[in-house]
Amino acid sequence: MNKFVLHITPTVYILALLLFLSSLTIAQQAGKIISSEEANTNFGAVGKITLVSKSFLESLLKQAGQSIMFKITESGLIILDAKRDVLFPQSEEINLKVNSEDVFTVYSSSVVYDLLYRGEGTSLNIEQRAEVLSITFGLSTLEFGTYCPPFCN
Repeated sequence: MNKFVLHITPTVYILALLLFLSSLTIAQQAGKIISSEEANTNFGAVGKITLVSKSFLESLLKQAGQSIMFKITESGLIILDAKRDVLFPQSEEINLKVNSEDVFTVYSSSVVYDLLYRGEGTSLNIEQRAEVLSITFGLSTLEFGTYCPPFCN
């Protein structure tokens, strides 16, 4: 009787584990929609607010790819696409000021679309709280974004 013996080296185990972990990372979406009340309770009061029209954000989402990045600076709101190219504002000066070390809050585009279709109205708030950047539309708030860097993919 001839038995087939499969010999697996430690390298194969490590490669299988890395493949499994990378598939989990790809499947994760950045951001979770919660009630505005829950956001205020968990993340504190809003410090700065920038109003953005729903239609304008929808147009940026079409250009952004799988994710979109936000940052509120002293100069105002900056929005980047998934490749960290500036979507807003359209200014050569801003392009020069955004560098690879600047940390932005990243949300999956699909989650931002979900927020836009849950709420009613024509504008939404991009909000800077003490520790987080959130997006509120109607009674729903988008929180739990990731940060780029270090999580830019």
